[in-house]
Formats: sequence, structure tokens, C-alpha cells
Amino acid sequence: MAAQVDRPGSKLLSPPKINDMVNKQTINLDTPYQREVVWQTRKMGALIDTIIHNFYVPPLIFAVRKNKDNSRVIKYCIDGKQRISSIVGFMNNEFPYTHVEADGTSTDYYYAESVDRNRKHKSGRDYLPPDLRQRFDEFEILSVEYSNLSVEAEVEIFSRVQLGVPLTSAEKLKAHMSPTKDFCEELHTLYRKDLSFLFSDIRCRLFQHIVNLLLVLKADSPNFPATKKNVETFLQGQTPPSDELKRKSKYALDIIGEIARSPHSWVFTQVNGHEKGILALEFVCFGLYVSKVPRRFSRSIADFANDCHDLRAYIHNNIRTKTPMMGSPSYRIAYQWLEEKLDTMGIRPAMVRTPAEPSLTPDTEEYEEDEDLLESTLAHLNTNSLLHKRKRPAVCLETPVQPSTIANTIPTTTTTTATTPSHNHLTRQRPVARRGGKFPRR
Repeated sequence: MAAQVDRPGSKLLSPPKINDMVNKQTINLDTPYQREVVWQTRKMGALIDTIIHNFYVPPLIFAVRKNKDNSRVIKYCIDGKQRISSIVGFMNNEFPYTHVEADGTSTDYYYAESVDRNRKHKSGRDYLPPDLRQRFDEFEILSVEYSNLSVEAEVEIFSRVQLGVPLTSAEKLKAHMSPTKDFCEELHTLYRKDLSFLFSDIRCRLFQHIVNLLLVLKADSPNFPATKKNVETFLQGQTPPSDELKRKSKYALDIIGEIARSPHSWVFTQVNGHEKGILALEFVCFGLYVSKVPRRFSRSIADFANDCHDLRAYIHNNIRTKTPMMGSPSYRIAYQWLEEKLDTMGIRPAMVRTPAEPSLTPDTEEYEEDEDLLESTLAHLNTNSLLHKRKRPAVCLETPVQPSTIANTIPTTTTTTATTPSHNHLTRQRPVARRGGKFPRR
């Protein structure tokens, strides 16, 4: 049950007053949980028409508090960003309002000629006549203002007024204000282009994956650390991430990004011969593995790509559920592979292998990586053509073959026929797990 908040105050704000407050930055439209401006010009114009004709406009909702240095009181917009942006845009002559007369004729009006005096613009613009401008300027919109709100309460209010479009857990994570959240946003900005090959970024989903990765790297534990409760606590902490954690996370994301840009990017879209995009659990566990491989090993991108496919195949061959989920059972299996792999490389002792047990974790610990999985997946497939262009070379994966390095395989000279295609373009033939999920030792 959500905690009770203090009763809000209210004021009436005219469009010129709203525009002035935005220009003076006493209204802040960029709260972390807010979405970008998504209204098209036509919808913005419809709001201006609503104002001029004195129809109802829903209230604006603000959280009122001082800024970081306590020098000014700021109204942080909880609801109404699209309406405020439309008003400010119209008053800056960024788009016209189409006024329809009683006889059916229409005229496109910009707000005011004075706004355009110092600008280069197309000649022949019409501006609001005095009567329409007066009606626009004198219209008043109700402003509902909350004081002493926690971040959680702000997000809760925002979610409740979204008319059936509540915030996802990923969007709620972005509402936190802490050094850890700021660093995760920095990583999101730096690596978004490369990681968009792995995941869609609908509704802050990529940001959530980065947060999970950072927490897994920080914990470095065989026990699953990225429960929803732990993630919340992690992002609320006011201690900045250590330099070591920053280095590890950037190194892991550098390697993942290089694989995504390389010919070996198919390891993110296929596993065991089937098209299957990489999942959140696989992403964070592969990032953990990369962070544990010392740079002195000079491991190539081809080697890391091979390791990624091995990890994904091992997880899929050993899980007892249809899809690896973010929770202890799948994570435990991935960690077994990681320990055994590091042992074969001489990096650390092997962990004693134990069979994965059935999931006993509650819903708060084991969860699907995306509440809007279908929505995100379809959008990702439609917008990311690389998923279909970068496919693994056609190698039979049903029988074990001897492993070799991806980059250095020299094809054997053979005589090919019209019905037997040459595989000289292949960079590697991958071994397949035997029953029980174990790969041939190297």
C-alpha cells in the first residue's frame, strides 16, 4: 500500500505565466521518469484550439522543492509535460494554430509577430488577431502542487495519472537520484548504440540491463544478487561507484560492444543453431565473465565471442525452464560455467559442480526480464535489421567437432560440388555440448 502524501495546494496559471516560468527555469520538465515530448504538431495545435475556445484542459501536477544548491524553489513537472511543451512551442512560433471560421475557411496563425522580429523566417506569416490572442493569454490552467514528496511518491503519482500506461520497473529505476544512477546513465549514453544490437531500448529497458550488470559486477557472488529489492537499494545508495567497479563495467561493455560490431555478432542472436536473442541473464553473466579475464591474457574478440556462445549454450542445455530468467536457478548454472571456464584458463580454482535445483525463489527474486516482452521484442526485430543480416555461418551443430580458434582456422582444400557449398568463408566450427551440458575439454 502506497504511503499517504500531504494534501496538495493549487494555483491558476495562464499560458504567458507558464512560458515565463519555463524560460526562467522555475518549471523543470526533465524529471528522470518523464518521457520525451511525443506529441505531433497536429496534437499540439489541437491543445491551442482547446485553450482559445475555453474548453477543459486537465490540471498540471508539480512537485515543489528547492534545487540542489537550495537557491531557488522549482516546480518539477509530474504530469503535464506535453501540454506545457505545446504552449511554450506555440508562444515561440514553432508551429501555427489552424483557426476555422464559421463559414469553413481556415487560417494558420502563429502566436505573435514580436517573437519573430529577430529571426529569419518565411514571409507571409499570419499572427493571432487581438481577440484570439487575448482569449489565449487570459486562459487559466489549474496547477496542483505537492510539497515534501519523496522520489517514490513522485513516481507513484506519475504512474497513477498515466491512464492505464503505468511505469515499467525500468522506468521507475531511472527516477532515483544518486551517484550510482548517474553513472549508469553515463554508461547508457556511451554504449547505447552498440548495445542496441542486443536489446531494444523501449521504456528504459537497456538502462535496467546496465544497472543489473553493475550490481552483478559489484557483488561478484555465486548467489544471485540482482533481485528487485537489491537493485532498488543499490540505486538509492549515495556512495559513488568505486574506480575499480567503473573500470570493470567499462571494460566488459567495451568487449561486448566490439563483438556487436564484429562479424562474430551472431553469438548474440543465435544459440545451439537456433535464432535466439541474448537475454538479460546471459548478458550480465557474460559481462561478469569478461570482467574476470585479466587483460594480460590478450584474449581476442573472436575468443570472447566463442566464450559467449559457449556460455549461452551451456545455460540453455542445463536449465529446467523454457527460458533463462533473472533469478537464482539460471544464474547458478551460468556461474558454474564461469568457474569451470576460469579454471581451464588457469585464472582461479574450479567450483565444485552441483546440479541446479528447482526454483524456490519468490516472485520478487525470479522474474522475466521484461514486463512488456512481446512489445519490446517485436519493436526490436522491426527496427534492428542487423539481427537478420548478421547470422552465424551455416554449420551443422548436431554432432560434436573438435574446437579451434575462430580467427585462425585454415580451411582444408576439398573438391566441392554444386550441391555441397564451400565453407571457406567460415571462421570457426563450434563444438556442441554432449549430453549433460559438458563441452569437450580443450
